[in-house]
Amino acid sequence: MAQKTVHVFQIDHNSESDDTAYSGTFSCKKLSVRDYSKIQVEKSRLNGGMHHDPEKPGYGVSEDTDGLNHMFAHLTVALTNSPDWWDLDTIGDMELVTKVYAEVATFEATFRNRGRVTDGSGAEEGTSTGSGSDSGGDASTVVGEKVSAALQP
Repeated sequence: MAQKTVHVFQIDHNSESDDTAYSGTFSCKKLSVRDYSKIQVEKSRLNGGMHHDPEKPGYGVSEDTDGLNHMFAHLTVALTNSPDWWDLDTIGDMELVTKVYAEVATFEATFRNRGRVTDGSGAEEGTSTGSGSDSGGDASTVVGEKVSAALQP
């Protein structure tokens, strides 16, 4: 049986931060390999061309900013339909944004976890449960060491 490549979901959220009731239907798509690149380009744009580097604190964006911008970029690429009120430039409730992102990430996890052997905890055998990047995989698992090293900032 083929998996669905579009996920439609409803969000109902009563915001305590801006005293608004948000309700609406969203759609997201299964990401293509090119979409993962689009997410990184959008994240770079949001980060002002900088990135987070724990080895050089103060020389790029903070870890929190990098994480938020990754989430915003991911939603920008993955969402194919959203309510009229959905505008990341005007929404002030991070809990609302996190709820939408959780729906998208849960849908995408159904593709990443297909055919993988797990140890019962949801983690693949021989791997940690740390999530790392949710960009769909580390480039080093696809390309050789030299190419991967050349891609590092």
